[in-house]
Amino acid sequence: MTKRLSEKILITEPEEILKALRVSLHQGNVVGIFVKPLDSFMYLTAVEDIFSSAVTDEKIVVLKKLDLHGKLLEQNQLSLAEIYRVRFFYTLYKDGLHKTLKSMTREMDHGQFLIIRKRECDIQLHELKIILVKTLDSGHRISISVFNKDTSTEGYIKDFDSKLEKVILTASINDKQIKELSIPSIARIEFESFFQFKGLSSKIFNVLPEVTNRIF
Repeated sequence: MTKRLSEKILITEPEEILKALRVSLHQGNVVGIFVKPLDSFMYLTAVEDIFSSAVTDEKIVVLKKLDLHGKLLEQNQLSLAEIYRVRFFYTLYKDGLHKTLKSMTREMDHGQFLIIRKRECDIQLHELKIILVKTLDSGHRISISVFNKDTSTEGYIKDFDSKLEKVILTASINDKQIKELSIPSIARIEFESFFQFKGLSSKIFNVLPEVTNRIF
């Protein structure tokens, strides 16, 4: 950027809003985002991705799923037109989130904290399908590992086949190249940020082998 953004400045011009969001995307700065018509509510997070919709050609802003209060956003994809004010911060998202989580450990019961932040969760195949469908809606970037293979596949879920036996991935949200994976072959699914399922905010879901073994 040619001009450095001032911390906590309230940005209202559309071009400057997009500029601040792009800084957050590339550098990881925290931004406070005000969305129509929720005038008093502010998303306090960072930008995960920005892309143009293939349908309407409007810009879509994908936010980090976890805000700086440690809460999962109910909606993390917004159209640029919905964002009418942005507050910019020098604080980096990872640093701000780390401080928030450290303060939570002091204020909360340790057992409750572990439940909220449980990193891994074991699931069954039918639960995996639910998670994959929810992932398509949420816009998470994921890493998928399959049985009997050492490599993993990363990207975004684009769609499924009609019987929900295959998942179709793209390397980036607006990438036209796709890759198909058999859902019953999935052994592990990992998210960049926490994903809520069964009351847990997990990053990794392991598919129980006894369920998948019956399929092969």
